[in-house]
Amino acid sequence: MVSVILSTYNRAGLLKKTIESVLSQTYADFELIIVNDGSADNTLEVIKNYNDPRIRIINNEKNIGFVKSLNKGISRARGEYIARIDDDDFWVDKQKLEKQVNFLKNNSDYVLIGCGAIKINEKEREIKRFLFPQKDEEIRSIMLFTSPFIHSGAVFSKRAWQQVNGYDESLYLSQDFDLWAKLGRIGKMYNIKDYCVKLLDQKQSRTNKNIHRHILLKQKIRKKYKKEYPYFYKAYIIGWFIYLISFLPFQREIRDFLRGLFYER
Repeated sequence: MVSVILSTYNRAGLLKKTIESVLSQTYADFELIIVNDGSADNTLEVIKNYNDPRIRIINNEKNIGFVKSLNKGISRARGEYIARIDDDDFWVDKQKLEKQVNFLKNNSDYVLIGCGAIKINEKEREIKRFLFPQKDEEIRSIMLFTSPFIHSGAVFSKRAWQQVNGYDESLYLSQDFDLWAKLGRIGKMYNIKDYCVKLLDQKQSRTNKNIHRHILLKQKIRKKYKKEYPYFYKAYIIGWFIYLISFLPFQREIRDFLRGLFYER
């Protein structure tokens, strides 16, 4: 029923907790597709240590990039639904998949469902937690302001993913933000009110290392979907304000504060 997609690159030290958080789910009808994207460390060895028939390995001989690896994994998935998890995050609610899949099975007009998250530092100390708007109309109202879903918490219909042509491989960053907006064109969206995921906040993450490019890409995506979602001009102006403050030494704190205006604690 579900294909969990995990793309990883040189994260052998973090991968074990991620994999085990998936394998410990109460919902058992899933496969875990791990795309090893040409890792130079012992990532492949870590994966092969698991003797679980639900794990399928796709080993890229060369690094092809995160987004292409996601599309490659999903294209080979057997599940009706796709669940995402990143290699530095892990699920803390063992009923996460069960709750989300049951909702999608009982609400066929919905194509995407998310959940709440807890952000932690590298010592696993909680920084903050947040819930996203729950109902479809609430999600649409903030779509152009900030992403209303956590990538590692999302479950979506594979058929819908195919219908919108998957992740945009021209986007090195913000590919999830773009996918949510595309999926919202063809179906409804929802968030469960549970903290299901722990996110590792790293200063050297892809987003934080490329923050200026990330913000500019979000501006481009806002323009792309300005006719599908409300409050484009407000979101666009705020986007340029965030770009300006991104050059300040304390810009992360300001960005987190602004995003927090759209979340629940």
